[in-house]
Amino acid sequence: RIYLPVTAKSDGPAGDWNGRFAIQNMSDTVAACVTITYLSNYTDDEIAWDPYKPPVDGKPTNALPGCPEGGMPLPPRGTIFRSPDTMTVSDKFTGSVRIDLSKNGAGQGADKQFISATADSWNTNLAAFASYRGFDEAELGTEIVLPLVDRQVGPGNSYSTRFQIVNKNPQRPAEVTIRFDGYDLANGNAFVSFTNTLTVKSARMCFQDRDDFANCLKDGEKLPFNFVGTARITSTEPLAVIADRGTFLAETFTNYRGIRPEDGARRVLLPVLNKNYGPVPGAAAGWNSWFRVMVADGGTAMVTVTYYGLDLPDGSVSYTVPVDREFTVFQFNENLPDGFAGTAIISADKPIVALANLYTDVFQGDTDLLYNGIALD
Repeated sequence: RIYLPVTAKSDGPAGDWNGRFAIQNMSDTVAACVTITYLSNYTDDEIAWDPYKPPVDGKPTNALPGCPEGGMPLPPRGTIFRSPDTMTVSDKFTGSVRIDLSKNGAGQGADKQFISATADSWNTNLAAFASYRGFDEAELGTEIVLPLVDRQVGPGNSYSTRFQIVNKNPQRPAEVTIRFDGYDLANGNAFVSFTNTLTVKSARMCFQDRDDFANCLKDGEKLPFNFVGTARITSTEPLAVIADRGTFLAETFTNYRGIRPEDGARRVLLPVLNKNYGPVPGAAAGWNSWFRVMVADGGTAMVTVTYYGLDLPDGSVSYTVPVDREFTVFQFNENLPDGFAGTAIISADKPIVALANLYTDVFQGDTDLLYNGIALD
C-alpha cells in the first residue's frame, strides 16, 4: 500500500490547481494488480475508485483479466499514469490517493509485488510546480514534525504554508492534535503557540494562508501574519503528511515530506547549497540557498554546521551554535565565497531534522526547490 497525501483536479477559486501521479511496477518478472482510491478533503471519505470499488467480502464479480481478486493489471516494469484527464473524480477535487495491491493471476500476493509512486502538483495559470514521492506503510507515523511553517512572510508578505494529512485507514478515524510553535515577526519576534485536536477519517488539508477558512485551529483562533515556525502533529492512528509552501507574489511553489521524529539523526546531509552561484562569477545574482534545522524532540541542542566545497580552505569550514527548537541559515549571510556550490553536513548532540531550499533571481518561472535533508546516522 502506498499513499499520495495530496493531489487535485481543477480545484481552487479559479479551478487551476491540479495534480498527476505515476505508479511504477519495479519488478522485472511479477505483475501487479493495482487499485487506486481517491479520498476527498471535502467529504473526508473515499469517493472514487480505479478500476472499481473493491468488494467488502469475497472476490469481485467484475474482475479484470490477470487480477482475479481485484485491481487493474500492471505488467513488470509497466507504469500507470493519472492526470486530470484520466482521474476518476470530478472537477473541484482536492484530496489524497491510496494505492492497494491484490493477488495477481499467478497467485502472487501483495508481498511479492513491488511498486513505487510519485506525484506532481501544479497550477495552470501560475508558474507553480512541486513534486514528491509516495509513502509506503512503513513510513507512516503517529507523530510527524513539520520543520517549516510560514504564514504571510518574506517579500510582500506572500509566503505561506499548507499541509495535507492522510489517515492510514478510514475505518479507524484518527484523533489528530496539531501544535504550532513559532514567532510573530510583526510583534517583536514574540513567541506564539497554538494547539488544536480534530478528527481525520480520510484526508484533511490545513491552510495557513491569507484567510482562515481551513486553518485546522479552534474557532476564532489563527496564526498571526508574519508567523515563522514549526508544527508537531500527533495522532491515534498512523498518518502521512505533505507540506506545500508557496507565494502568490512570485508564483513559486515547493513541498516537503513530513518527518517522523524517529527518523531524525545526529548527522544530516544537505547535498546541494549555493551562494551567488550563477552565470556571472562573483555577482550577487544567481543561485542561492537556505536551510532550516529542527531539533526532533522540540528541545535544545548544540548544532555544528560543516560546509564542504572545492573553493573552501582545506575543502571545508564549520561552526557550532546552540539551537532552541529550530533555526534558519541563509547562505548569502554565511562566510562563504561568492560562487560557492557545495554541500553541508549538519551534526548535533541529539537527533535533528533538516530542510534546504534552492532559489534563483536569474530565471523566470517557479524558481524555488525545497528538499528534505538525508539522515546519515
